[in-house]
Amino acid sequence: RAHSDVYFEKERFSKVACTFTFKKEQKKSKNKPASKKAEIKSNKQECEKKKEKKRKKRKKKKKKKKKKKKKKKKKKKKKKGEH
Repeated sequence: RAHSDVYFEKERFSKVACTFTFKKEQKKSKNKPASKKAEIKSNKQECEKKKEKKRKKRKKKKKKKKKKKKKKKKKKKKKKGEH
């Protein structure tokens, strides 16, 4: 397997992956019409938007988990002998 493939898998969820594939596609389409090049660019932008959405979702999930942990800590009941 090529080094680039491994790199792509590592960075799958980040914008770096989008840029990486974008550059790969750009090299392939050097002699292709402008419409094809524009399509590649828009694909990159879509990719970045998707990654951003996923990142925000993951952040939200983390926040929810933190809130749950805090609530659990507060719910500890005192035993009868303690003040």
